[in-house]
Amino acid sequence: MKIVIAPDSFKGTMTSLTAGTIIQEEIEKGIPNVETIRFSVADGGEGTIDTFYENFNGEYVEDIFTSPNFTKKEFRYVKFNNSAVIEAGQCAGFLFANPKNPMYTTSLGMGEQINHAIATGVKKIYIALGGSATNDAGTGLLSALGVRFFDKDNKEFIPVGSTLKDIVRIDDTLLKERVKDIECTLLCDVLNPLYGENGAAYIYANQKGASDSEVVLLDEGLQHFSKIVETQFSKDLSIIEGGGAAGGIGASCSYFLNAEIVHGIDLILDICNFDNALENTDLVITGEGKFDSKSMMGKTISGIAKRTVKRNIPLVIFAGRNELDDEELKKRYLIQEIYEVASPNQTFDEIKKNCNDDLRRKVRDFLDRYDKV
Repeated sequence: MKIVIAPDSFKGTMTSLTAGTIIQEEIEKGIPNVETIRFSVADGGEGTIDTFYENFNGEYVEDIFTSPNFTKKEFRYVKFNNSAVIEAGQCAGFLFANPKNPMYTTSLGMGEQINHAIATGVKKIYIALGGSATNDAGTGLLSALGVRFFDKDNKEFIPVGSTLKDIVRIDDTLLKERVKDIECTLLCDVLNPLYGENGAAYIYANQKGASDSEVVLLDEGLQHFSKIVETQFSKDLSIIEGGGAAGGIGASCSYFLNAEIVHGIDLILDICNFDNALENTDLVITGEGKFDSKSMMGKTISGIAKRTVKRNIPLVIFAGRNELDDEELKKRYLIQEIYEVASPNQTFDEIKKNCNDDLRRKVRDFLDRYDKV
């Protein structure tokens, strides 16, 4: 029997590597003569740099960069071959923002990391857009790369969500020279536009700490930024699919860095040669922190399921929480079973403390059922 194991990270509790290793160990103990292949995967969200680190024999680069709150802290990115992977969940990350409010947070540190990587000779930059605390349209990131923003008094400043409305003029002269030989790819797991009812602010800013009234102001700021860019550079940021990712970083990097926006999970599965591993596979096991309706909309599990169903391979899912009870969906993607790892009444601290043991126990439950089939 051949089983492919490819879980995402379980947000805030387990990395993809940890979850995959636990599943693999229990499967190999429980099924005689089984062949397992394990991948660390991500969709552009939390854990993407760890995925590249493991799959491509990468190197962690750690240094002091600007945090979402303009303080200096140690963050890291990953280098492999002639490439670097920058993750919004690091320098611009929600987990590192304190206080959490996208009116005032910055993506500046991400641009500093890009500068750092370029200085080491990197020629290709992957930017993972999930997990951000920002809604600054990537203006912080661009500022670090040499883009200058000016207000009505011709004073240069670094915008945040609350001050996007103050931008009157943009000067990208220094940026062009700095990134002229750099290829940039954005790893995204959402399709939201920059602004509007389905845009960055209205869909995600509440989750990042903004009040309802602040969401309105943030959306107006994104609209203003878009109009300035269109007036100066004849580029309409509002039509970019995925432009609202990471508080607008998707849109700004798409234009100013000439970056391609791709589905993160598809890119990672492709460069891991995941499809080749599916040859003669009997079962695929995946998982994530929370399985819900969003899981099948560009996230890791959806990317894997679309590939397994084409080959008629059954799928088993381990989820910290399972909030999707859809029998039709399970039939459509040949999902055999969804195992909820956390107990219903556990607090997050309890989940974090017990997650490894709980996952092992759930894999053994799966093996008990397997033995009875």
